[in-house]
Amino acid sequence: MAEAFDRDWFERAWEETGRQDEAATAAVWDREAPRWDRRARQEQAFSPRLRDTVAWLEQRGLLGPELDAADIGCGPGRFAAEFARRCRQVLAVDVSGQMLEFGRRYAAEQGLTNIEFAEADFSAADVAELGWAGRFDLAFSAITPAIRGRRGLDNLIAVSRAWCCNYSFVYNVNGLHDRLLEQVFSRPPQRCKTSHSQWFHELFNLLWLRGYYPRVDYYQEHREQGLPADRETAADLRRRLLPPELQTEDSLSRILAFLEREADGRGLVPEISDCWFGILLWDVREQGLDGRVER
Repeated sequence: MAEAFDRDWFERAWEETGRQDEAATAAVWDREAPRWDRRARQEQAFSPRLRDTVAWLEQRGLLGPELDAADIGCGPGRFAAEFARRCRQVLAVDVSGQMLEFGRRYAAEQGLTNIEFAEADFSAADVAELGWAGRFDLAFSAITPAIRGRRGLDNLIAVSRAWCCNYSFVYNVNGLHDRLLEQVFSRPPQRCKTSHSQWFHELFNLLWLRGYYPRVDYYQEHREQGLPADRETAADLRRRLLPPELQTEDSLSRILAFLEREADGRGLVPEISDCWFGILLWDVREQGLDGRVER
């Protein structure tokens, strides 16, 4: 029970979470960028999660024409673009120059001129030197390693003059993933919490023990889509579902063969999933506790 009230333990756990994401380098995200942008464009207008998250923030008065927002780990810039439609100024930060290039292109297509795109490793950045400290009414991060580790979280809090918001995976059920794991690799289905669930738990406790009062909400997304039965899809599934020691050329061939068997007449594999996300929102001005807990 002592660990439940041990700030040092959660600080160490969060730092370890950051080290686990060291493989997520700029080069890795540069390679992923075309796929992320393509998927965003395939969704055409608002994806339900993007639409509902923006509405959730608006309902709480966190987006508006007199407010400035930062999107940390912005990827191809869809959240940043929607913030820019509603806010005075937006900063979009990512470690991947290729992600930012897609973001700039999308913003230009939408006629948005109030977004500053910045290439930086946010968890190592000197936010004071960059002029970002205390500059934003909302510092937002969604499903990104950019704030992992103590320095990344400290920087997220430092750039905000009011609110911080973090959006994480919590729980996922995916029928296609389950069939692939069972039929191809004789592995149990992943009907359980994801690794992000642990991050969500660690971050809530760490914020509370630092003296903040994080609000918690959850969002459920049901998705039905068709995945192309090609090598790129197979490589993505291999990376997401298999441990490193099983990410071989043979496993890639086996996944591709599975996809080709599952594909319909259009060459698409039906994927039905339900995913739950956790949202943490906290006010940096509201640090009332001192981190100590009486026993």
